[in-house]
Amino acid sequence: MSTAGLVNPADLEIFTANLTGLLARHMEWLVLSRGMDQETVLPSGERIGRHADEVPQRAFYRHWIRAMAQNGEGA
Repeated sequence: MSTAGLVNPADLEIFTANLTGLLARHMEWLVLSRGMDQETVLPSGERIGRHADEVPQRAFYRHWIRAMAQNGEGA
């Protein structure tokens, strides 16, 4: 979505295409490895990649794992 949080026609097209792909038969997992071998990890733990890398998607799942490890406390 755009930086202002508004949905525009291009966003709707990509949402539709993603949903179509996820509904495909024999879809067992998603691969989010684009740019994984090229991202930079800063001392703070922040990860930086190129504009087309899937750094934000992997960050979401890293956060989810941490939240689940807390057994729901503080999440």
